[in-house]
This record gives sequence, C-alpha cells and structure tokens, in this order.
Amino acid sequence: MEDMSSDGTWRRRDMKTLKQQLPYPYNQDLSKILVGLNRRTPFARRRLANDPVTAAYLAAAVRLIQRHLGPGANRAATDPEDHDSIERPVLSYLSQRAVAAEVGRNPPPFHLVGRVSTMRERWKHQSAFIADVLRFSLAAVEDARLAPRAVQGVPGAGHVADGIRS
Repeated sequence: MEDMSSDGTWRRRDMKTLKQQLPYPYNQDLSKILVGLNRRTPFARRRLANDPVTAAYLAAAVRLIQRHLGPGANRAATDPEDHDSIERPVLSYLSQRAVAAEVGRNPPPFHLVGRVSTMRERWKHQSAFIADVLRFSLAAVEDARLAPRAVQGVPGAGHVADGIRS
C-alpha cells in the first residue's frame, strides 16, 4: 500500500525515507535551526533544511570540528620553546573544499558525494554555513542536556553533543 509523503512523492507505508534513516539529531526537523540557507520562501528553506544532502554537509562539518578541537586533536606548537603555545586555526578547517571532501568519508546512510558547488547552492556565504553548523551543534548539545533519556539507544545519539563538549 502506498501513501503520498509530505514532500509529495509516493512511497510504501512501511518504508522509511532517507531522512528518517539518518541518525539522531540529523533525522529531526532542522528548519528552525538552519536559518542561513539560500532560499527565498519559507517552504523552500524548510525543504532544503530537511534534505538528506544538507545533513551530509552538517555531519562532515561536525566531524571536522571533532577532529580539530576534540580529544586527540593534533595540535602543533607555534613556539618550539614554549610547550603551552599551540596553533589555533579558528575554524579555517571548515573551508568549503575541506567540508566537501569530508562528505566523501560520511558513514552510511549519509550522502557521500560532496561538491563545493552544492555547498554554495545551499549556503550563499561560507559564514552562513559556519553559523548554521554552530547553531546545529549547540542545539544538539542543549537537546542532549535537556532530554538525555530521549536519545538513549538511538544510533548516533550524542555523536554531535559529545564532539562539541570535549
């Protein structure tokens, strides 16, 4: 038996959409969080915010943040004589090219093809992308703090929050 989904496509009742298959919090409605998307109408922004390809870019960016700021990050000394001096890249690792390349390392069921042109189509400016990634990450941390039991046993739960808190 088939039903029409909210995006206007026909699918079987027992089949999950790709968005529903994504781990928490990527499978949630992100339209209130991702406000920097390059669309004019609220409907188009909502649809793009909840697109699985958009989630793939967010997942890639979160992994880059975890890699560069999380525990075990490779921190280079800026002054070899001062062991407390470290290089602080200030989000330069979230360049469009780096994020697009990282999309190719996404785990299933995330999208695996990342292109700078696709990022630019979604976010007109890199600053809008970084602001959306930070908003998404902070919302995930807040959500995990407020409702930790709601995410227990959910595959990928805490993945964003753990990386940002560390």
